[in-house]
Amino acid sequence: YWTERLTGLPDVLDLPMDRSRPTVASHLGARLEFDFPAGLADRVDLLASRHRATPFMVVHAGLAALLARLSATTDIAVLTPTAGRGQRVLDPLVGMFINNLVLRAEVASGTSFGELLRGVRDGDVDAFAHAEVPFEVIVEALNPARSEAFAPLAQVMLTYTEGRTGDPGRT
Repeated sequence: YWTERLTGLPDVLDLPMDRSRPTVASHLGARLEFDFPAGLADRVDLLASRHRATPFMVVHAGLAALLARLSATTDIAVLTPTAGRGQRVLDPLVGMFINNLVLRAEVASGTSFGELLRGVRDGDVDAFAHAEVPFEVIVEALNPARSEAFAPLAQVMLTYTEGRTGDPGRT
């Protein structure tokens, strides 16, 4: 599944930068956390419901559209962490088992957001159905361009936590 799904993925997502990419990544990236205002969270839920998707998928589609516009490309890949306890043998073990999934979206010019969301939904469902394959195994199988300047397969990570906080919005 993964070699078919990710073959031909661009080596790097070229986003506008205020300085050139270093030859060796510092791994000092940035993190942006925010809460959705309550009204926006409700609208995301409604949009997800109308398209048989999840709020995560709506946010993923929105991020893919933004990255496509900023990078002037249509092939967008992001990583998302997922719990890695897919095997019963791991149930009694203590510790975190995290895997990264590569979520790929095609953001074609002139496509409506609803069409993009349907494509993202289908791609995300397939990716999560194949989440048991460790990211490192996928990287080894695909053998993408290796560089100390950027991470293989995707350089943007999306995490989404759904739940109410002290604010009426979602985290």
